[in-house]
Amino acid sequence: MKRMFLIFTIIALLVFPLFAQEDLDLEESLQELAGKGAQAYVSPIVSAFGANMNSGWYDGAPKAKILGLTAQLTIVTMLTPMDDAEYFSVDSKFKFSRSQAADIVGGSSVGGIEDYVIDAVVNQEFLVGMNGPTIIGPEDEYIKIVFPAQTITVTTDVGDQEVDLNEYELILPVGGLVDDLEYLPLVVPQLKVGTVYGTNFSLRYLPALALTDLGDLNYLGFGFEHNPKVWLPVPLPVDLSLAFFTQTLELGEIAKSTSTTYGITASKTFGPKLFNITPYAGMMLESSKMEFKYEFDRELTETETVTEKIKFELEGENSARFTLGSAFKIGFVKLNVDYSISTFNTVAAGFSFVF
Repeated sequence: MKRMFLIFTIIALLVFPLFAQEDLDLEESLQELAGKGAQAYVSPIVSAFGANMNSGWYDGAPKAKILGLTAQLTIVTMLTPMDDAEYFSVDSKFKFSRSQAADIVGGSSVGGIEDYVIDAVVNQEFLVGMNGPTIIGPEDEYIKIVFPAQTITVTTDVGDQEVDLNEYELILPVGGLVDDLEYLPLVVPQLKVGTVYGTNFSLRYLPALALTDLGDLNYLGFGFEHNPKVWLPVPLPVDLSLAFFTQTLELGEIAKSTSTTYGITASKTFGPKLFNITPYAGMMLESSKMEFKYEFDRELTETETVTEKIKFELEGENSARFTLGSAFKIGFVKLNVDYSISTFNTVAAGFSFVF
């Protein structure tokens, strides 16, 4: 049992490589951002991560048997090239903290009403320019917020006054977290059992693990493949499969990734039971999304803060994929490799023990 737990722990360290790095603090980075800026910052990982999660589920259609009990334990590895979006530039609504507002006001001439102007800035939401590295951008560069020159109304003890504020540039302590990440890897364990009336059932699972300071890592996926040949009175030259798979990965309270894929696969096995090769292909529809949710305390005064709750969701770009691959079996060991063509292409490989 200890050995198995160690194996799962090693796999978990690979399953979410972005968040497993010692120096990474995604939550602190997102807490400095807001609106479209936060979304643009993390968007390069969303499609690649979804493409990975929807890969490696199958290595050949199940046999058209009413009952043929087998089990297959697989370590599935996936690799997707990353989008080269190392930088972003957006206009986003933003609320400033008191210290940030003080910097903005300090760059303008506002007479003797600085505190009133700072209060006015803190209690408003401004449209600002935001640009800098994304999560996969350079670690030694930082995100900039450009506060545009404008006139605001300030309420003082003697009434409302209009105050002109100059353009001001703020530097946020947020840079890239995974610099030079060209490919996004993913590794998960998978158990497949069958065959019952031409159907195999698959399970991907990791026990809850305290992987980083962000919280526990939880991962669960499942699905099935059904060969309709089991119901047909005439033979077909290949094995077919109607397949459906879905999965969810959560990291504490901050990040949640879900993905679903379904479609049709085909395969043909050449050779005897203990030594054979199985080319396979699949045409699948898919979807994926990542949800980010976090809170942070924004400073209103020297003694007062307000808790801001942020939540947003991004969808992956992949909607369909065509997969070609082949599985090689020697005794009770199987190795499969395939390549999926989509908006984000993916290479997947599996090392299996078949019982």
